[in-house]
Amino acid sequence: MPTITNRQGNILKTVIESYIGGAHPISSDFLNKSGYFRLSTATLRAEMATLERSGFLMQPHTSSGRIPTELAYRFFVEKNSSTWNLSNAIRDKLSQILKIWKQDKVSAVERAAEELADFFQGVSLVNLNLNNNPLFFQRLNYFRSQPEFYSHQVMDEMLNVLELLQSRRNLITESVDIDKTQVLIGKDIRLGKFKVLSLIIKPWHSRYGYSSGFIAAVGPMRMHYERAIPAVDFLGSLISEEK
Repeated sequence: MPTITNRQGNILKTVIESYIGGAHPISSDFLNKSGYFRLSTATLRAEMATLERSGFLMQPHTSSGRIPTELAYRFFVEKNSSTWNLSNAIRDKLSQILKIWKQDKVSAVERAAEELADFFQGVSLVNLNLNNNPLFFQRLNYFRSQPEFYSHQVMDEMLNVLELLQSRRNLITESVDIDKTQVLIGKDIRLGKFKVLSLIIKPWHSRYGYSSGFIAAVGPMRMHYERAIPAVDFLGSLISEEK
């Protein structure tokens, strides 16, 4: 990964967070008016041009600002994911799923899919293999709420990855570390030729081995990683460690 200065890293982080929040290309003028930097518009423009040459930003139109690339999102996650945590209120809310799990595993997994999708405002898919019977629960509430889904490419990739996650579930759960939450961005998703999606997935096995599966968050690369990653990790660990 190309080396960048601390100042460029801060600019890149702000561009990514602003783009995730607003879905509009970010200009040097926007950064100047944001109040985050005591830098002139010209200096910000020059730094953004350097980030573009390094492969972190791209300019979708000649007259527009810049947007993050796949490399930028990967840099963003690697640099910041260790600082992303769920609030105590969210942890308490998600922990209620464990109480449901002890009574009705199917209802608990349905609830997990719903809570995950609502929290990070994307698509969730939860797999429960119970007594060798695979069940899948997905929530598409926010499928069309993101502007990316007006693109046929994004729509096709989303439907394709959801289908592959179900049809090749054993390969997926066996190929990733059960103790880690995997963050796959763009071409990192090795199930096929994916260019515009991100997949966050954590396999799980219940403590006594009578059930297994995975929990996944799927969306365009412009995703709320700061929500999706800790939520997937927490929910997957919650079920794996159930007593």
